[in-house]
Amino acid sequence: MIDCRNCGKANADDTVNCAQCGEPLGVALPPPRLLAQIQGLIPPEPIISTGRRSVTVESATRLDIDDVAVGAAVTAAAIATRVGDTEEIEPVSAVDDLTAVAVGATITAMGESGAAQKAPPPPRFVTLPDPEPAPPSPWSPALVIIAAAMILAILIGQFLPAPSVANTPHRPDVELAYSFIEILPRNANVLLAWDYEPTVQGEMQLLAQPILNHLTQKQARIANVSLRPTGPAVAADAYVFTDRFLPLSAQVARPAPVSLGFLPGDAAALQALALAPASISNLPESGMRALGLQDDDSLSGFQLIIEFSAETAATQEWVEQITTRQDTPFLVAASGAIGPALRPYQQTGQIAALIEGYTDALAYEVLLGQDDGPAAAIQPSWTLALLVVLAATLLGIVLPERLRRSEDDDE
Repeated sequence: MIDCRNCGKANADDTVNCAQCGEPLGVALPPPRLLAQIQGLIPPEPIISTGRRSVTVESATRLDIDDVAVGAAVTAAAIATRVGDTEEIEPVSAVDDLTAVAVGATITAMGESGAAQKAPPPPRFVTLPDPEPAPPSPWSPALVIIAAAMILAILIGQFLPAPSVANTPHRPDVELAYSFIEILPRNANVLLAWDYEPTVQGEMQLLAQPILNHLTQKQARIANVSLRPTGPAVAADAYVFTDRFLPLSAQVARPAPVSLGFLPGDAAALQALALAPASISNLPESGMRALGLQDDDSLSGFQLIIEFSAETAATQEWVEQITTRQDTPFLVAASGAIGPALRPYQQTGQIAALIEGYTDALAYEVLLGQDDGPAAAIQPSWTLALLVVLAATLLGIVLPERLRRSEDDDE
């Protein structure tokens, strides 16, 4: 009896194929030498990685090539075993031939792959965003030179004698503002509005000084008011600054000013002030009696209203809420920065007279006959600083044009 090596069924001795599975019977197993060779050639278990492995001629080692060849050889040996079972090809020689062919094909394929990878890949250019330009330095050489020149001009001007200001030209509005104060009767009520911050009081005090000096000469009764919380403080500083240029006798004879204080509410506060100034102020009754006003008197009890302003919005509120409700002349002494914006109100008569900036302050001192006023004292420094600004402006216009022409000539 012959047992089938495939299914184990017992068959007759003369049976060629298994009666159950059809497997050929009586075929000798491969020699142990072949199995030993196959077992020696089985490669180790491969390592599975998540990345993609790239093999090039430069990076491949002999072990890599052997691994590929062994895999091909094992496959070839399995095929050769099946073919050998039919006794048409000798198993050992078939394995050797197929192994050699597989190894040769593998090396050839890897050589071609390496040759294809010898050429470097084309470079990939990544467009980066343009870097943001660095902000210009506030201390550029040109600005430092201009600032140093202006400081030097101011220092030099302090030691130069003040020129004669008798023939200083002035605008018609300066003379008009002077006339409104000059025609005031003695002990007239004048309302002063202080609507600027301490940061600009250097310029505004030059405007306030001759006006306060003139009102002192007329013995006017002054009431101070402000739409800004700092208004009472800048008003007090302006009086101290003015007293430096007044004789002691004039300071003693001047009526004490009355303070209506800070009025919050802007337009609403001005509307209430126009109707009943006594009712919205924190003044005691004695203060109102000093002005000669009763509780039900309006702003018509004042002969003149003067605003010292460095804010366009504040002056607009005075024009809209005050000048439309009473006929008292309204004068404005404004900083040079907002003067041009207020001129339309002056041209329409809503502002009776508008003076602005340093030049009008100097002109008012000339009309007042005050040759030693603060505006006249700083005239040399102001003139030299103005010349520095004009020179810097001309250089800023001419120099870039010359540089452009020089670049065109070089090209």
